[in-house]
Amino acid sequence: MRTRNWILPLLAALLLAPAALLAQRRTLHWVGGSGAWSDAAHWSLHPGGVGGAAVPKATDDVVVAPSNDAEVLIEGDAKCNSLRVDGSAAFVRVIGSENEALRMHGDWTMNGSVHWAFAGTVRMDGEGEGRVIDTRGLPMAGSVRFDGRGSWSIVSDLVLTQGDIVLRAGEVHAARALLCARLCAEGRGAKRLHARKQRDRPGADARATRAGARDGCAAGHGAGRAARSQRRHRAHPTDRAM
Repeated sequence: MRTRNWILPLLAALLLAPAALLAQRRTLHWVGGSGAWSDAAHWSLHPGGVGGAAVPKATDDVVVAPSNDAEVLIEGDAKCNSLRVDGSAAFVRVIGSENEALRMHGDWTMNGSVHWAFAGTVRMDGEGEGRVIDTRGLPMAGSVRFDGRGSWSIVSDLVLTQGDIVLRAGEVHAARALLCARLCAEGRGAKRLHARKQRDRPGADARATRAGARDGCAAGHGAGRAARSQRRHRAHPTDRAM
């Protein structure tokens, strides 16, 4: 009889555990036009749905794919698991000051008409293997900092017009992408960068970077491509309206 008394609660806990895990992770969609990331009114559980779901947590997957032009202000304690910014249907601009940070634990993808004017730092942290960064070579302000355990794969050019790529911990694979930014290594955490050699920087080490080392792409053809893309963004009519 005593055996049954503890087996039944254990079985109930095991049955409820998957549901609890699913409840912790959800997908939040940006709605309601322009506004602040920290405003729950702009987050819905469904594309184009009613806002007010919640401000994203570290376990939430985030999708910013508005049907009308929108500007997203990142401020405060901004975080998410994965982030997808899709400007296929409408122009998306992401802004925020250099003192702000966006913490991301999973994949980061962008495509379409996106202007990443966020001047703060995107912190890639958490744990996991094979997380994907695919920003399609879109020029971005601010910095990207890798500070987690596990690995990331950069599958398209990563172009930072003002900030740095900072590697504090983790393993970054970028053999098929151009890293158009200054590359820095900080801290004592285990770190490793696998990147294609840049012809504009003779003798570059494809396995790791030293603090303050500048990637040749920043002064070469990658920088020119970033400047051309910036001019296209400035010409967008939404820039004048917002």
